[in-house]
Amino acid sequence: MFPHLKAFLTPAWAVDRKWQIAEPGECRPVISGPVLRALTSLCIIWQWFRFLGVVLIGFLGMLHPAEFLQLRRKDILLPQDSLHSEPVFYIHISNPKTSRFARRQHCKIDEPLVLEYVVKVFGDLPPHESLFGGGPSVFRRRWDAAFARLGIPTSQRQKGATPAVLRGSGATHLYLMSEDMAKVQWRGRWAQIKTVEHYVQEVAAQTLVSRLDPLSKQRVKAFEEASDYLLLNFLDVEVSKQ
Repeated sequence: MFPHLKAFLTPAWAVDRKWQIAEPGECRPVISGPVLRALTSLCIIWQWFRFLGVVLIGFLGMLHPAEFLQLRRKDILLPQDSLHSEPVFYIHISNPKTSRFARRQHCKIDEPLVLEYVVKVFGDLPPHESLFGGGPSVFRRRWDAAFARLGIPTSQRQKGATPAVLRGSGATHLYLMSEDMAKVQWRGRWAQIKTVEHYVQEVAAQTLVSRLDPLSKQRVKAFEEASDYLLLNFLDVEVSKQ
């Protein structure tokens, strides 16, 4: 509203930087690949297919909750929509939280099994239908119920896994798989590489699994080990076409 005042804010930002050094904040924890696979098993057993689809998109697309909860079928560009054969799909982000990076944004997801899942669950929806089909409160209740079954806390007071951890978790996952910081920056739509470096280094050391009790770890491991079978069984028709 007052752009002419920007030049006078340098001292304020200097105070802010000094305060962050004296009282550093904490990044959100991250959920790792094993936790996501365990969640996949649980959601397939409970038949929460659309909920799981949105979680997978939020994780691999490094999206904010406000971004993936607003997605509609027309926001997904599947191979069947553009008649291309590559095993990738794109997500159009209508109101990106990082709009200062670019007003119009998209993310790319190139996991073949996730593509098959998204095609099966969302491919035949009408263009303007919401992917999840419920509001933020419904999504949060399902999120809390699923993670409670796995023995993973979900409250900020417990430094648990809130839906907001999906963005950082996806960034950390991609970095661990590729060690390509520029790729993480582009796909996560960060404006500066230094932000990504700090972000990934901070959250990579805060994986939730390391803080779980032995019983919860065993539960996550059991659900994770079943994920391949359950997912391939769910995708049986689509997988057999390849």
